[in-house]
Amino acid sequence: MSDPSIEDTIHAIELYDQVAYSCAASLAFLTWEICITLDTEIEHIWKHPPRSSLKWLFLFTRYLPLAVQILLMLEGDGIFGTSDSRASCVARFTFHSLATQAVTLAVEILLMMRVYALYGRSRRVRILLIGVLIAEVSFMVPIYGVLMPKISFDSACIPIRTRYVTAFFAYLSIVALIVQSVLLSLTLFKSYRISRRNRGKGVAIIDILARDGGWVFGLVFVALLLQTIFYFLLGILPGALMFTWYLSLLSFLGCRLVLNLYQLESTQCRRDSASMTGVLTTHIDDIGVEFYEIPTFSNIRPDDRRLRRSSAVR
Repeated sequence: MSDPSIEDTIHAIELYDQVAYSCAASLAFLTWEICITLDTEIEHIWKHPPRSSLKWLFLFTRYLPLAVQILLMLEGDGIFGTSDSRASCVARFTFHSLATQAVTLAVEILLMMRVYALYGRSRRVRILLIGVLIAEVSFMVPIYGVLMPKISFDSACIPIRTRYVTAFFAYLSIVALIVQSVLLSLTLFKSYRISRRNRGKGVAIIDILARDGGWVFGLVFVALLLQTIFYFLLGILPGALMFTWYLSLLSFLGCRLVLNLYQLESTQCRRDSASMTGVLTTHIDDIGVEFYEIPTFSNIRPDDRRLRRSSAVR
């Protein structure tokens, strides 16, 4: 009869190997994504001045997940030594969690910039978006302050599944989904109104904004759902399979939100503007998004093909 302790040890080793393979796969995906879009990044992002907020948001979203995953792989290989003290476990868990939240906030800010642009830099929308961002951060701070000290760890620095750990992950996931829902609703509402005013004919960039907002929400929702399913059905360690993939997904989504607009602008610049109906292109600068509209969002008509610039080109 086999020893249960030996079986548990073998099972734990197998799970650790699965997590390590998953980390390597997500890192490979992120590296591949960076390589295939590096030319677009160099062409459109690097030319921004050092004070450009968009440039730093993009680079942060692009390369922080890469750095975090490299550090995780080095940590898993024991490069930084091993320690099972509670202080060390709390520090590691806090770093992993805060890195994820930081990238999540960066992607949300990119989405907010797009919504702000879509509403013509409306002061009310700006106040609403700032309020949503402040509310999200204000809600997350108590989560870390109240629940983090109550989380226990095993000898491998894996959080022990308790009601505090469950509440920690559940609250953060719910907050992220609420913010994503607000941004998606604002995007779809404005896109629908513009489509109606345009007699059902699509506006190129409006379609891009609605499409991107939809698949960002969908992919984030699916990732959080899978993470929750893995956690509740398989435990904390198998749930870690989704952690690095979630980081890679956030990086992919955030960067594509920006690059898709530039690729659309480049494509349209090669076309005859007289053949386009209801075209709107954008140029994202250091303070947000500058518009080139026809002639305003509230006056888009299928027969109005003149592109008028509503703000100065830098």
